[in-house]
Amino acid sequence: MIINDSRKRPELGIDNLILRSDTDCVKSSQAASDKVWQKTPVPNLVRYALSGVLFARIRVKGKLIRRSLKTQVLSVAKLRLADLEKSERHAAGHSTGYVEGKMTFANALEVYEQRLEGDASPKPRTKQHQKERIRVLLKTWPSLGKMDVGKGRVRFSARSRVACLEWEQANLQPE
Repeated sequence: MIINDSRKRPELGIDNLILRSDTDCVKSSQAASDKVWQKTPVPNLVRYALSGVLFARIRVKGKLIRRSLKTQVLSVAKLRLADLEKSERHAAGHSTGYVEGKMTFANALEVYEQRLEGDASPKPRTKQHQKERIRVLLKTWPSLGKMDVGKGRVRFSARSRVACLEWEQANLQPE
């Protein structure tokens, strides 16, 4: 209604009409997000204002990690912060990865198997099944371990495609 009136009456001098509620929402949400996290006297420790729970906020190898310390007591949080920081730095130092250079499927498989062994969440039978699938894959595709891995997929050359088709013809019987 106001917009229609301003178009009919140019003497009001209103060119662009922005509702106040449109701009207030942005400012209030930004201000509210600043108040959610409170600083503490301890470095790398912040408090979630809504619940009072303390969180660790640490940077390991350039990656920012924020984890709950599951306490509201500052002295307990200091101890847990030290333990968490030590374990995160230890895990980051022992992670096997190839940052530069070629990575073959065998290298990627080695990293995967190390992570599988170190992960406690899957059940033992699940781990065993995954190892069986890997063994079968390598048995049926012997040259797979030597192939380069690029962006999460195996690069196939014309020669490997021909080898795959030859294997298919030799090993798969038509029904």
